[in-house]
Amino acid sequence: MWDKSKSIWENLFPFVVGILVSLVLFAFSCFVCSVSSAATLEDKGTYQITGRQLRVLDSNLKKLKDINELQQSRLNEQQSQITQLNEKLARAEKSLEESNEALTTADGALTKAQDSLTSANKSLMKLSKEEKRTRLRIKRQRNTFIVVSSLLLISYLKK
Repeated sequence: MWDKSKSIWENLFPFVVGILVSLVLFAFSCFVCSVSSAATLEDKGTYQITGRQLRVLDSNLKKLKDINELQQSRLNEQQSQITQLNEKLARAEKSLEESNEALTTADGALTKAQDSLTSANKSLMKLSKEEKRTRLRIKRQRNTFIVVSSLLLISYLKK
């Protein structure tokens, strides 16, 4: 009935063609009636048709009415489906907009976090350099103390 993979116009095309065919059949039947009636035209301006022709016309008219009602009901159903799809589309667009806003917010937070990590990394590198300098200074002081202590001890023992 309704193929969601096709566009609205692709789905409506068979129905529009059906309506056009119905109108052509109706016009053709009217034309046939007028042509056949023109041959039997009386002086009073009235037409005479046979009972068979009248039944055919009535049958054609009934078929056209049935086809028209069917097409109208299909059109109404499709219009309601279009309305539902438009509502779903609006909800999806709103959801997409909200997701994009959340993504933008998350992106901003990520940028701030990266900046903070970069700053923390720089601070840690600086502290690491300072700690290394301090460790080397303490090592030099210890070695100096050992040398001085050793010299003092040697000098004391020689006395």
